[in-house]
Formats: sequence, structure tokens, C-alpha cells
Amino acid sequence: MRTTTMTQCNIAPVSRRAFIATCGALFMHCVSLGLATVAEQHDMDLAAKLDSLIPAMMEEHDIAGVSVARIEDGGVAWSQGFGVKCAESGEAVDTSTVFEAASLSKPVFAQAFLGLVDAGRITLDTRLSDVVDEPFAPDDPRAAEITVRHALSHSGGFPNWRGEEPLRTGFQPGSGFQYSGEGYVYLSRVAEAMTGRPVHEWLRDAVLTPLGMEVSSFVWEDRFEDTATPGHGWEREVVETWKGDTPNVAWSLHSTPTEFAKVAIAMMDPPTGSTRVITDGTRRESLRPQVVAEGGISWGLGWGLATHEDRETAWHWGETNSFTCFVVVEPAERRGLVVMTNSFFGVRVSQAAVRVAVGYEHPAFSSSLVTVW
Repeated sequence: MRTTTMTQCNIAPVSRRAFIATCGALFMHCVSLGLATVAEQHDMDLAAKLDSLIPAMMEEHDIAGVSVARIEDGGVAWSQGFGVKCAESGEAVDTSTVFEAASLSKPVFAQAFLGLVDAGRITLDTRLSDVVDEPFAPDDPRAAEITVRHALSHSGGFPNWRGEEPLRTGFQPGSGFQYSGEGYVYLSRVAEAMTGRPVHEWLRDAVLTPLGMEVSSFVWEDRFEDTATPGHGWEREVVETWKGDTPNVAWSLHSTPTEFAKVAIAMMDPPTGSTRVITDGTRRESLRPQVVAEGGISWGLGWGLATHEDRETAWHWGETNSFTCFVVVEPAERRGLVVMTNSFFGVRVSQAAVRVAVGYEHPAFSSSLVTVW
């Protein structure tokens, strides 16, 4: 008969408190894994929706090319190019394709200028006329009262662009809203006076390089020859590419959605793990309503602002006669979307893509500011 010897294991007793703590930790680990799985599934579902929606909208509205970057949890979660750079050549758009960003230039310039405020070199309530000796609107004494805050928030009173008549304000600075590229041009003269440098070179060092925007530039560069897309106009004709060497901070940025996403990420609530060019206090101030634009829309320092069911967004759009772009940022949720198109009619794609990304019709597209063709 075989005799089996049993060896007793010495197992240390586990207290009830330790047992509960261990079970709790295991439970929370399982929950976190489940939440991660849900988030990953959400990301995949959203990417699939955009991947299906955008080509359909492009075909419906005869749009040549689109590039998109989607931000989740403070980082680019998905990016994709669609269509072609040029309707005549058929060369494909990809995520490295360079677009004219149009008025998306303004939030980039605003971040750089707010860096001067953070550095104590100027205040938001400094009058621009106190920095620049030459009057910007010599026939209008009221223009001398325009401050940094007024210019950044489009409350200085200037029209968007001057016509044949001398430039004048339409109201007392600070008392209303009028979207104005002229106000940003005025600010660019202040920046050049303060830094002693051409504004596009200063912008490169103040915001583009720190944010890792190595491709982007406020002037045309020869390296864009192989990567830039031309635009397409009202009749879907190819429009000759602008190759200017004179910057305009209100509209001359060349960029890609994945690079511009870095500007959006820098405006999100911390922590994002991203480089910032302004302090968090200044970031919060730039996202605070400075002036009411119209029902449901206000303006901060460089950004349009809108709220939907307690969800706050910062946004901006850009359009020329051959490009349209849009960016929306949800700072608290740390997500957003950047859309760039090489078509006069591209706003339709932006509207549909933003609706899918945020889950509702964004107020910008029903405002008088954004024309939905």
C-alpha cells in the first residue's frame, strides 16, 4: 500500500480589510479595462462614421479634396486625407498635404501675441496707438482707443477689410462686435514694433516651432511645391496657388490639420501633455467671453465661443474664394476636430463632420458669420 505524505502549506491569514481592498483594486482594474474598451470602440465607431460620411459629402457637393484630424484626450486620435489635390491632376490628398488655412491664422497669431502679454511686455488693455507711432486709421481719432483686448476679440469697431474709403471704426471700441481682419493687421504692426522682427519670423519662433508645427508657415515656402494643394472656386475651377512672401496674420497661414491640431490641443484643459506657449491663466482668459457676437455666439481672445447644453466649445472658421476650413475644440473634454478643404464649397463637409464629432448641430453654422453654400 502506497502511503502519501501531505505537506501542509503555511498560508498567512488575510485580514478582512486587506481582502476587501484587494477585491476593490481588482474591481476598479476591471472597470478601467472596460471603460478603455468602450472608449476604444467609440473612437473606432466615430472614425468609421467620418470615413464613410466625408466621401459621400464630397461627392454630393463636388469637392476635390479634404483632410481631417480628430482629437481625443488631448492628442490626435485619427487623421485622414480624402480626394485629390487638383481636379485636373488627380494627385491624392494625404495627411501631409498643405492647405491655405485662411482665417484659422487668427487663433495662431492670438496665442503668440498673448505670449507677449504673459511676458509682461504689454497688457490686454494697452492701447495699440501707444505702441505704434503711425496712426493705423489716421482719419478716425476714435481708432486710437483700440486696445489689445478689443483687437483680439473683434470689438474694436473696424470692418473686416477696408474698402476705397478711409478706414474708420463703426462704433466706440469695446461697445460692440464686428469681425475684423484689419484689427489683426493692426496688432501685427504692434508685434513688429515690439519685437523688431518681421511678423512671420517672430511667429515661427514664438508659436510654430514651440508647438512642433514644422511644416506650417505664414508665407509661401518653396518646399510647399510638392505638398501644397491648389484651391477650387465657385465653378469648381482650379485656382492658382497663392505664393506670397508678405505675411498677413489674419489669413496667410499654410498648414495641415494634424499640425493645426497642436494649436487646438494647447487650448485644452490640463493635463494634455502638450507644449503651451501661454500660461494657463491666460488660456482661460482667452476662452472667456469678451463680447457677444450674436445669439448663442460670443468671442474670446482669438476664438469664437459657443455653449450647447453646458458643453463649451471654442471654434473658428476660415474661407477664401477656393479654400474652407473649420476647427472646433471642447477644452474641458479635451477633444476636437480640424477640417481643411480645397474647395469654396467645403463648409458642407465641415458642418457634417463637426455634427458627427460633437453630436449636435454646432451654432456656428447657423450664425451670420459662417456662410453655408
